[in-house]
Amino acid sequence: MVHKLRFDIRDMALSVKHGLSARNLWVIWKALVLSWLLWAGMIYLGFFAAGDSMAGRWQASRLFPIPEGLFLESTVAMAFMAAAILGCIWIIMGAFQKVSRITFEQIRGDGFFSGRDALMFHRENWKPLLMVPVAVLAGLSILFLKLFVLGLLGRIPGVGPVLLGVLAVPAWGLSLFGVLAAVALVMAIPMVPAITACTRGDTFETLFELFSSITSQPARIVLYTLTGLLMRGAALVLFMLFARGAMALLDLGTGAGMGSHGLVTSMQGGMNLAAPQLVSHYGSFLAPLGSLLGGASPWQGAPGWLAGLSGVAVALVILAFWFSSCASFWTVCYLAVRKAKDGEDLLLRADDEEFREFEKRYGSADQAGDGSRDGR
Repeated sequence: MVHKLRFDIRDMALSVKHGLSARNLWVIWKALVLSWLLWAGMIYLGFFAAGDSMAGRWQASRLFPIPEGLFLESTVAMAFMAAAILGCIWIIMGAFQKVSRITFEQIRGDGFFSGRDALMFHRENWKPLLMVPVAVLAGLSILFLKLFVLGLLGRIPGVGPVLLGVLAVPAWGLSLFGVLAAVALVMAIPMVPAITACTRGDTFETLFELFSSITSQPARIVLYTLTGLLMRGAALVLFMLFARGAMALLDLGTGAGMGSHGLVTSMQGGMNLAAPQLVSHYGSFLAPLGSLLGGASPWQGAPGWLAGLSGVAVALVILAFWFSSCASFWTVCYLAVRKAKDGEDLLLRADDEEFREFEKRYGSADQAGDGSRDGR
């Protein structure tokens, strides 16, 4: 292994390093672009189904429409939004699994594990990403149905309230499992990709690992998560400073050559051009992007759009680092949690499995030597 993991809080800093990997950034960046396109397409279909003015909506929202007005009153439009949200979650979870596997292989010392290899891994191991949340959601639905039936029994005159009083404590205990399942459903989004990337586990194994990790190591997970947030937050601020410095250098060079600063100014106005409604609604939240938001583009037509979209691409690179470091963090975190929980080094297990596969396919070194001597 290149990295001798300590399987403790000190390893969480690796999330920053692997988050900056060009392969990981590229995987996440593509996922963000695809999610953006899916969101825009589905939400515009929702506005169309709701009978809204498409010309007016494009003028207000451009490439990032936000549901409002007639959209929120239409059942069909809300169905489109639900599909968009689920689709974006699926895309991000798939990207997380690819980044987690790349990170896992990089920690093992395989620097040649490519994005194409990660894609092949995803195609072979995508089922737990879908089935684990579905299983948890199904369990929650069954639990709610039981509580609903218990409430119906409470309507029985005379006997119902007595029955509810007797079953109140068991129902409360059952509700505790519901809270645990709700936590697991949220945690499944970042943890299931990491678990499958490290174990190649099927749906049952992944589901078991999700719940056993949450229930047996909650303090460790919380501590690691807080530490990871601090480290990744500091790295994000530093990365943004470098991004603004690169913008300043680009402005200096191109401005000296062109005699004007139109390029960088148009790039700075990229988000305002592509997603004016998003900037107006969440400008304070996006304020850390600083000059990447900007105002109106000084260039018009195709040059303005090209420069503005380039600025959006830069903003997405910054956002991709946050998601990439998040996927890398949960990979390192799960390796440490698994070591503390079961005493198992998944990196060593992967090496052993790879060695046994090699021996199965090509034979052991002793057998190879015997074969060479027999050949002579």
